[in-house]
Amino acid sequence: MEGKVVYDFDGTLTVDSTLEALFEEVCRLVEDERVREEKKEGWKGLGERYYREYSQLVESWTKREVDGSDLRKVFEELHKLEASFFPVIAESKVFAGVCANWRDLGVIQSKKTGFLNAPDELMKIYTRLKEQAIHCTSYVLSMYWSRKFIIGATESLGIFREADVYANEWVVDEHGVTSGEVEPIVISGVDKELLLEKICGESGGKNCACIYIGDSFADVLAMLKADKGVLLVQNQRKREEMLKLLEHFKIRFQRFNNDEALSNQKEVLVVDKWEEVEQILVKLLK
Repeated sequence: MEGKVVYDFDGTLTVDSTLEALFEEVCRLVEDERVREEKKEGWKGLGERYYREYSQLVESWTKREVDGSDLRKVFEELHKLEASFFPVIAESKVFAGVCANWRDLGVIQSKKTGFLNAPDELMKIYTRLKEQAIHCTSYVLSMYWSRKFIIGATESLGIFREADVYANEWVVDEHGVTSGEVEPIVISGVDKELLLEKICGESGGKNCACIYIGDSFADVLAMLKADKGVLLVQNQRKREEMLKLLEHFKIRFQRFNNDEALSNQKEVLVVDKWEEVEQILVKLLK
């Protein structure tokens, strides 16, 4: 059976959130110290505002009783929140006036220890899948702000084609200088679900399985849309927080056990290492 394996980027293919690393690279490109400090203050303010509003929204939902339809409602509210921040990012000018090769910046970051999530292990998985005649096409589906950065950061893995990376991108002028605006492609988990449906529908069918692998609440709709959704979280505290959210919104989840057959029910498989991801792919695609 053919497979389409779709990965989130931040926190799944990488060890942790990488937006801070991206911003630090931007600061290095700014020669004027005053402008650099202004950008740092703007970045701090953006982060504080976003996490405050995001946390308040999610917390408001966790304090009330929910039913099956409420998951869609909370994601629609999160979509509005994410969309409202795109003009805020532009107005802040934090990422404006920068001329950078975003792909090269991604390559540089990928070479740093602790940036990518066990890249050697992931590449070995694909080698072993190939040896077992298991064929799959791999995609990246991310709410990240620079698609070119992701392409550079994952280039060394050798498993993603450029055309199969879906993410937002900076708006630049004819000289490659950023305006500070972001071209919206994947605003929220709602867009992830829609794009996953498009990916899985292209040349798919009964002989093609679609697997989505992510680490956060923003990935939930895509996990449920896929033939099999996988929650890969190695940090125990973060994993427990995610499981509480899944439980609250009445989303079926199951700790993966390689000794058991995979269920045909819509549920999220919970894993904490790439080895288990490989076992799931073998079970589904062999």
